[in-house]
Amino acid sequence: MEKDKLFKSLSMLAILASVLAIFACISLYKGWDAINNTASNSITVSGENKVMVSPDIATITFAIEETKSTSKEAQALVSAKMDKVKKALNDLKIDSKDIKTDSYSVSPKYTYQYCNGNYIPCTNKEKLEGYVVVQNITVKVRDIDNTGKALDALGLAGVNNISGPNFTVDNMDKIRADSRGKAIEDAKAKAKVLADQLGVDLEDIISYSDDNNSMIDIYRVALPMEAKTDGIGGEVSLPRGQNEVNVKVTLTYRIK
Repeated sequence: MEKDKLFKSLSMLAILASVLAIFACISLYKGWDAINNTASNSITVSGENKVMVSPDIATITFAIEETKSTSKEAQALVSAKMDKVKKALNDLKIDSKDIKTDSYSVSPKYTYQYCNGNYIPCTNKEKLEGYVVVQNITVKVRDIDNTGKALDALGLAGVNNISGPNFTVDNMDKIRADSRGKAIEDAKAKAKVLADQLGVDLEDIISYSDDNNSMIDIYRVALPMEAKTDGIGGEVSLPRGQNEVNVKVTLTYRIK
């Protein structure tokens, strides 16, 4: 009797397991079928917007470097020259907030004697010559018509290693956002045309993507700026160029 009961219980469990397996397969099939239907009952369109943007800011980098027998003397000279630079830039209406120190270093400067006519220095005979102080600065010129004057002022102040100007757009994020909005509208218009041609109705947007690394190309166009810059070597031509912002988006619609 006990064996018969055990056999019946195991049989019932086996039947129950079979039924559950069948339901699982049916659910899986329905889910997969729903996914297939979603994928098949959709259309994907892309939109694009290009805009040419004129730069509205110029960035210049430079260094102030001095070498003296003591670090205190070298630092004092750098500070004095920096004060002169700030005054000259402030005279051009460049705000102090747009004059930023990128780095400041103080390091010893050694001279070496060479042994036995070789080019290998005798490290035990090195001589401290003094200290080198270097301050690296970045300046943003928001009135880019004054860029040439800013270069001239820096040259007359006796700064070192002037680099730039780099003409850019200050608020590029806003321009990209505006361009992305127009690209989305372009994609929506294309989706409507395509739906009409296919004879289907658009429902919800089920996916969206864009190229976050929107391409920005600099084009040198005929926007010259001449400036008299006696401090750094006379007449300079500073073409500003233009930036091209190209945004692409992709939309997928559910259709019926």
